[in-house]
Amino acid sequence: MAIKADDFYNTYKDVISEKIAPLAIQELGIYLHTANALNGNKISEIINQVRNNAISWYKGLNQEARTKFWEGLGYGAASGLFAEDIMTPYMANLMLPIPNLSNVTFVEGIAGSGKTRAIMKVVKELISATAPDLLKNAYIVDTSN
Repeated sequence: MAIKADDFYNTYKDVISEKIAPLAIQELGIYLHTANALNGNKISEIINQVRNNAISWYKGLNQEARTKFWEGLGYGAASGLFAEDIMTPYMANLMLPIPNLSNVTFVEGIAGSGKTRAIMKVVKELISATAPDLLKNAYIVDTSN
């Protein structure tokens, strides 16, 4: 993805300790958030490619295929909702420019799931070890404090 697994795990093993030992699901969050912080442009490129492919695919459908597509999503005569009613806003959302969120990461989860103590703490340590300049202008917003 946006960061080589070898590079990540070589640094990760140096950062974890008896005080910081994330669970597997937290490790995935750490990996994704570190990758996004270090190489957010790659994430944006992936999002843009998926978006462009979806637009191209839809534009290539004939009217019958478009109707079938929307009916498969629950729109049509049976539901009383018609594709024409949502088609324009749906495609308009796809066509809007995607905001550039390179190097921006959001960590969400229920209280006590380890967002601050496991994920953000380790992400900060990993970035400190690999690209400390990124932290010079970093803001960490934590609503639990």
